[in-house]
Parts: sequence; C-alpha cells; structure tokens
Amino acid sequence: MPLTFADAAEEVLKRHSKGAPMHYREITDLAVSDGLIEPGGQTPEASMNVAIRQDIKRQDLAGRDQRFKAHGRGMYGVTLADDPLGGAIQRKNAEVKRKLRDRLSDLDPRLFEELIGELLSAVGYEDVEVTKYVGDGGIDVRATLTVGGVTRVQTAIQVKRWAKNVSGRTVRELRGALGPHERGLIITLSGFTRDAMADASSETRMPISLVDGNRLLDLLIEHDIGVTRRRVTVYELDEDAFSVDAEAPQEADEDSEQQSATVSPTRQPRDGRVRSLWPLPGGRRAWKSSLDRMLQFVTGAAPTMAEAVAWLIQDFPPVSSEKVARGYWQVPKSLGLVEANGERLGLTSEGASYLKDGSSQLLLASAKRNVLGVTEILAYLSERPHSPAEILERLRSDLAITWETDLQVGFRLGWLENLGVAEAEGEVWHLSAGPESPAVTASRAVASAPLPGRPTHSLEHHLGGKPPAMVELFAKLEEAVLGLDPGLQLVVRKQYVGFQLGKRTVCSVIPQKRRLRVVLPLDPKAIRHDMVRDISNVGHWGLGDLEVSYESLDQLGQLVTWIKKAVRETLSRS
Repeated sequence: MPLTFADAAEEVLKRHSKGAPMHYREITDLAVSDGLIEPGGQTPEASMNVAIRQDIKRQDLAGRDQRFKAHGRGMYGVTLADDPLGGAIQRKNAEVKRKLRDRLSDLDPRLFEELIGELLSAVGYEDVEVTKYVGDGGIDVRATLTVGGVTRVQTAIQVKRWAKNVSGRTVRELRGALGPHERGLIITLSGFTRDAMADASSETRMPISLVDGNRLLDLLIEHDIGVTRRRVTVYELDEDAFSVDAEAPQEADEDSEQQSATVSPTRQPRDGRVRSLWPLPGGRRAWKSSLDRMLQFVTGAAPTMAEAVAWLIQDFPPVSSEKVARGYWQVPKSLGLVEANGERLGLTSEGASYLKDGSSQLLLASAKRNVLGVTEILAYLSERPHSPAEILERLRSDLAITWETDLQVGFRLGWLENLGVAEAEGEVWHLSAGPESPAVTASRAVASAPLPGRPTHSLEHHLGGKPPAMVELFAKLEEAVLGLDPGLQLVVRKQYVGFQLGKRTVCSVIPQKRRLRVVLPLDPKAIRHDMVRDISNVGHWGLGDLEVSYESLDQLGQLVTWIKKAVRETLSRS
C-alpha cells in the first residue's frame, strides 16, 4: 500500500542518503521509482515539499523530536539519532504497539468507534459524530474535514475491527451509501485486499480513502491516544563544542618536514567565516581527492565522530593518531561541507551539492564563503604575485588577524593550488593562467545566460568592499528567496542584483554600505510599514514601485513575506 508523502520522504532519505540532504524533487523521483507513492496530481514535487514542511511544523508544535531537517533551497535531510541504549527504546515501543493492537482487537465495538472518533478530532476533523447502531446505512462515524479554512469536506467513515482484510465489496457498499456531497473513508485494524485498494483508487469512481491497521496504530501513538508518552533525557557529546581549540593536523608534504600549530578560535565573530583551514593527508597535491573520499564516507555511513576517526586511520596509513584524525575532520566542517548533529556527522546542503558535482569551482565557492582570507588572497593575487609573508602582512592589516607565522597562509595557498586556482614560482604565488582556468570561471556569478550584447557582471561588482554584515544580509536573503520556488534564479545586472521567474523580475537588490535596498513589483499603496516607501514617482534602480530598507537579519522574515507576495502575483500573470 502506498505511503504518505512524508513517510515516503523519510524512507527515501534513509535508503538513499544516509543523512545527507536531498532536494525535494529528487526525493519525489526516488519515492515514485521505489513504488512508495502513487502521485495522483500533476505536481507531485510540490506536494512532497509541502508534506515535509508541514511535518516539520506539526512536530515542532507538538514538541516532538523532528524526523526531518530543512537545509534551505528545497533541501531536506533525515535526522539519524543514535541509540545509546542498544535498541531498548525501540524494543519497548514495538512491544507497546503490539499490546495496543491486542487491546483494540478485544475492545467493545462501540468503544472502538468512539476511539476512532477521538482520533479523527485529533487529526483535524470537525463535527465528529459517532452514529447510532440502527438506521445508519452502515456508516459508523460522520465528520467534516476543513482544509485551510476554505474547503469543508463531509466525510462518512466505516470502522472495521476485523481480523481479516477488508475486501472490495465493503468499499463498493460504502460508496453506495454516501450522500451527494460526501467522501468515504474506511479504517480497519487489519488490512485491505488488492481488490479493495484497486476499487478505492479507481479513476472512474468516487475515490475512497483507506487507513490500514499499521497506519491506524501509528496515528493513535502519534496523537497519544491509548498510550502515554514519557520523555527520557539522554546526553550526547557535542562535537562542535570541541572544534574551537583543536590542534591542527600534521602534514608531511613532498618537500617539507612535518609541521603543526595550535590555532585560535575557529569562528571569526564579525562575519562567521572560519579562521583556520588545514591540509589533508595523502600529499600536497591530493587534498581535494582526500576530501572527496571523506565526503563519500560520510554520505554512505552517517558516522559518529569516533567512527569517522577510526575510518580515517584505517584508510590513510600515515595517520595513526586519533588527535590528528579529529583535526583532519575539521577541514570539511571548516569548508561548510559537513556538520555535526550531536555525535553524528552529515553533509550540509553545500556538501551534498559539491559531492554530486565534484567540481573545483563549487569547492572554491564554498571556501570563499566559509573560510576567512580566501577571497582576500585571490584579490591580492589578481593584482600581482605575492609571497606568503606579503599576504600575511596584508591580511593582518585588512582583517586584523593576529597570526604569528604564515602557516595558515600556506595552507590556504595549498588549497588554491589543489583547486587549480593558484601556483607558485619560487617564493611567490600567482593566479593560474588561461581563460578557462578555475580562477576565471569561479569569478562568474551570473546564474542565467546573459542577453546578447549585454555585458556580464559578478556579485563581487556589488558586494566587493561592502561591510561583512551587508554581505551576510545578502547571503541570507539569497538563500531565502531561491528556496521559495524552483524556477527562481539570480541574475546580476550592472546596477542591481535581480531574482527572476522566467523573464519576470520579482525582486531587485541594490547593496549599499549600511543597508540593502530591495525593490519589489508591488503596489506601494497596499503596504504600510516603516521598512517601505513609495518610489513610483522618483528615479530608482530595480524593477518595481515599492522599496524596502533591509538593514538587519531580524527584518528578513517580513521581507520574505513581501517577496512571496511578489512571486504569487508574478505566477498569476504568467
């Protein structure tokens, strides 16, 4: 029997991702190919996205542990909690579920129907009425399902506390007893025959919804009907708490002795970029390939840190110390590719995207976004060749860092060398040459193809030289907007950065030093707020008549609400 969209998403993520995030479109495709869902509409991807988001919201409102984690831009992962009690909790819950089924099978039929009525109220039905035994036409419960406060669906429910599976005959009898505006629902403690499932989902007849015994038990337990919930506190080690003063691993490259250093705190308070970046085992030119192997292991095993350390020691013979191995695992975390969920490691959305693509350009983009000094070093090398000592002096001046040696500079240059972006000649470093080198292609930030004759521009054109706080504001806005609709894309113009649906611009952003000016194609007379102003009668960049002043992250939620409205209006005009 097909699963619900949310249950199918959980199964797909457990089967195919091992905790790594996946886009809801990919989740939908795998759910269909695995036979977990049978989409009835034209847009199952949208239904999947909504189902996962609603599941997250329901679990949050109920104060229950989440089974999904949203990573932004339509990416979701499944939470893989450790079982520190060796399966005892799972065995206990399975035993309670078995006892619940036994008690329900022995329950008085009338009490069973009333219990179902209580469950229907808990899942969102209104006006629930358990019918009388006589003259009910075989209907046990009647209720009304209200959808979003807009549509009211009158529902007639049959309850079957049978040991045998419900047949197609029961489905047909219920359909015949329905009123002109009623939908049918059959709930059983057993299951359904193939004939019943085929008849219920027939495209030529009024559909009948089916809930079998396993789904019934899950719903009763989810809504605490017939069971009580007891919370047990279990402590897990927080691996992120120990990444602050970790020791850098030792790297024996082809030309130098082993070296190590104790690093300062990993996060730079000003803009969130990581201060420390280290090498990886395998030799100076093999850091990227070593990183790829580590990410493959994470996505395949969803390991604890202890398991990850043991694997690294086993797969990289020169690594023999647990302390050094832990240091190496800080590298994919520093690059924004891996995150710790309690004691387990999993890929971030950036990590999942990079692992799927594997390109140096994506890895360079992650390094620039997450590691302090990478963007600045590239800028220095674009001016002229530099020695590591010269780069260190400029970083000290520009970023107020207090590194005593150029060790961290050398590690960054080594990564840029691995990515084909920079190379050394004697004591100085310069950008790699050639129009198709990653140093050139990685700087192109235009998401859509430029119009003929229109010059291209990069985000650096707008964000270069802006305070880190403004860069962060833009990054959060970009993530939120691109996650609203899969058709949205970022387009960089000379005077503004646009977000487009097809050829229609739904949002224009003009970065400034103290704020981001956001222009929307909305009626300024319809919105009254201290963040907005009417610019219909003044000259301005961007497409639209409503300007929003976006100055801090706590304004992002309100701004996204207006952008959603612009997206809806754009879609309605398409």
